[in-house]
Amino acid sequence: MTSSPFDPPLTFSADLKQPRRLRWWLYGSLTIGIPIGLAPGLQSGGGMGPLAVVLGVFLLVVLAFEGLVMRKLPKQGSPVFTLTPDVIESPYFLGDTKRFRWADIDSAEVSNANGAQMLQLRLRAHLGLPDRRDFIHGRNPSRPLAGLHALSTPNQEALLDAIASRLRPTGMALLDGPPTAARAEANPLREAREWQERLEALAPRTWVTWSLLGINVLVWMAMVALGASALRGDPALLYAWGGNATSAVQAGEWWRLLTATFLHAGLIHLAFNMLGLYSIGALLERIYGHTQFLLIYLVSGLAGSVASLQFSAQTKVSVGASGAVFGIAGALIVGVYQHRHALPKHFSRPLISGMLPFLGYSLLMGLAQANIDNGAHVGGLVAGALVAWALPERFDLDRYQKLRLSRSALVVVGSALMLFWGVGQTAPAVVNVGAQVRAMNDFPAMASEFDAAMLALRQEAEEVKAGRITQLQADEASRKIHAPRFAELVGRMETTVPYLPGRTGELGRELLNISRAFQETLAMESDIVKGQPLPANPARSAELARQIRASADRLAQLRAASTK
Repeated sequence: MTSSPFDPPLTFSADLKQPRRLRWWLYGSLTIGIPIGLAPGLQSGGGMGPLAVVLGVFLLVVLAFEGLVMRKLPKQGSPVFTLTPDVIESPYFLGDTKRFRWADIDSAEVSNANGAQMLQLRLRAHLGLPDRRDFIHGRNPSRPLAGLHALSTPNQEALLDAIASRLRPTGMALLDGPPTAARAEANPLREAREWQERLEALAPRTWVTWSLLGINVLVWMAMVALGASALRGDPALLYAWGGNATSAVQAGEWWRLLTATFLHAGLIHLAFNMLGLYSIGALLERIYGHTQFLLIYLVSGLAGSVASLQFSAQTKVSVGASGAVFGIAGALIVGVYQHRHALPKHFSRPLISGMLPFLGYSLLMGLAQANIDNGAHVGGLVAGALVAWALPERFDLDRYQKLRLSRSALVVVGSALMLFWGVGQTAPAVVNVGAQVRAMNDFPAMASEFDAAMLALRQEAEEVKAGRITQLQADEASRKIHAPRFAELVGRMETTVPYLPGRTGELGRELLNISRAFQETLAMESDIVKGQPLPANPARSAELARQIRASADRLAQLRAASTK
């Protein structure tokens, strides 16, 4: 009697270390994220509104994770797959059928569905099942699926080996195509793991990735230590630290194209970019080597800054490492795609199929939100892909050693020429961002000075009313003290207000109008009639009074609107 490879049956049990680690990571992130999300609303006195919104969002995340992920996982140690001489069985096969006879299975493979590893069986045609997805449930009756995420990595590989050993007597195995003897021994998960281990052996320490992470975080910490908000970017500070702006670059400050890539507008901005760099950087550094990876990162960041000159940097300060991060994402896709036939399919396919939707979603979100610099994203993505196409990967070490120096030199020269050309082709700046930043920084002090000048006039009027000074004395003070004060304020406003944007610009223009009217009124000579000072030009004085009343009404409306 021939012994069966599954006599007794083989059982593969749940090992939930990875989902539990994911749970701890999620809840740890929420513990940090809730205060971060609440801080802006609490700082601005937003009350319970922001609190309710943030807590509601986080509660939905927790409920979705617990309901859609953790609730559907098996208990620790419970059977996930059972293999007997006749069948493979799992309560986690999607659909009603949980048991399949070996005689009905043509082959098995590992697939990725929505980022999850799945065991997919291919059933034989004699069963008469349709080989297409059901429109409602998205399932293919001829290709049943069961998730592998409840198994540890060694158990996943052992499961596939066991399935292959059972299918081998019939000439079937774990395949990506028609069964062949050469592919019968293949275990796609083991191939991908061993390939990953070979890459890690090429660069056990991805020091460039960690150095870039450290530089970005240290720059942000330095800005916070010197007074910047941890959560919100101050355009004046970001510009002073080297933020990108078309007007500044066209004035010769080219260094901003690089320094802007290490600045971030708050902790959330930094966290998302560093998460992207951490997720992609180490793998790309191993594929291209330390020097070539740094070259890809820097060229992508610079290209993103140059592209931004045509878009966001035309009217505002542009900062962030997202151009570089999109660049290394594009480089990874190109590098893997170029060698997709030589790489384990379970390594290359999930990577490409997972990253393309993410990049597409990120770009669409950039189109939907005005504060996202999509120009930098696209510029970095295209540059990273082109540079990766030109540089040799370490999939073939002989070719890599032969070409890396010449190709790197070619990329440096070509990138420099393209970046110079890109800056030269940039349209003239719509806004002088430097002047705008300085104006926004200086205007609050001018508004305070206006209020102080008005308070001095009111106090003087009370002095006259109380009889402590005469009207003639007040008239003289108007020309010698108050008019020069308003004249100095008007001079400062005239060089500042034109650069103020939006609602602040409207407020500034009204303050300038009323300040000019006050300055002219106070400087006007007086005729003394019966001991009382009267305007030397009554008609002009009346016109100025009307202007002051109209401007005061508009100013009150603007200030009221700005406090809502």
